[in-house]
Amino acid sequence: GTFGKIWPVLEQVLTQHGGDEDVMEEVMRCSKNAMQAMNLAFRDFLAPFATACVNAFMRHPMSCILYAVTTLVSVFGRDGRYVQPLCDMCEALGNKTFEILSQ
Repeated sequence: GTFGKIWPVLEQVLTQHGGDEDVMEEVMRCSKNAMQAMNLAFRDFLAPFATACVNAFMRHPMSCILYAVTTLVSVFGRDGRYVQPLCDMCEALGNKTFEILSQ
């Protein structure tokens, strides 16, 4: 599909421009819209997207990343096959968030 063609570009942008909040807002918005449109068909991108989000958030914690992953949880959270990977992602993001809030 179309998202499969642009995902490698988005993934590269996440890696190379993760500190640019304007760029990250657009990448997260695009990804969120793809999740909503594709619903469970986004499953092929679940693991790479979750990993990219966690890695980006560890380097540059931005709220737009957290906002995008809420959509991921909304789409996949009711399917038992995806509960553990989502929990792992949320644990990593939550730990970093609480670390920041504790400072």
